Amino acid sequence: MSDAKPFTPGHTPPPPMQDLVCYCFQVTEREVEAAIRLLGLKTIEDVNDATRAGCGCHTCWPDLESILNRCLRGQYKFDLTDEDRRRFAARHGTPRPVRPGQPE
Repeated sequence: MSDAKPFTPGHTPPPPMQDLVCYCFQVTEREVEAAIRLLGLKTIEDVNDATRAGCGCHTCWPDLESILNRCLRGQYKFDLTDEDRRRFAARHGTPRPVRPGQPE
């Protein structure tokens, strides 16, 4: 018998464990990068406020700092999707505008 819980409509299944950066709040690397890019985040505290990543045990702070520094250098791992934009617009209002020629 499997221990896997059945998918319940209306509930998003949890992300695969290997994609998580913050285990306390189940925040993925993609969510952190999208928040940095769409909201113009500049500090770990900004990332904490926008995603809750790092607000628990703080063991993910080195990973958050690495992702933040990578993004601030314009080195992105993920392509932003309409779903990323909708998610952050719903939580934080319209994301900052991106000027032509400026990385998202």
